[in-house]
Amino acid sequence: MSYKPLENVTIVFSTANITVCADEWGDLYYTTEIPDEFVNQGEPYPRSKCKPIIDLPPEQFDHVLAIYKELPDDLLEHLIRGEEQEDA
Repeated sequence: MSYKPLENVTIVFSTANITVCADEWGDLYYTTEIPDEFVNQGEPYPRSKCKPIIDLPPEQFDHVLAIYKELPDDLLEHLIRGEEQEDA
């Protein structure tokens, strides 16, 4: 039995009109189709409209990855897997 990926990824954040999304395994994708002011963190977005994050030019890739690495793990778990955040 093969596994079919989910049709949507989850919006994680946006910077400089690059919207970063993650799939159910935490793999990162991006789109430039959504202006920053219309990005809603945690919303689903069609995987078919995204490209793998590695396809970004090196400088943009490094910038996006640095932001992603600064996000709290519990926030990422909540966004990507829908797990509840614990109060600190």
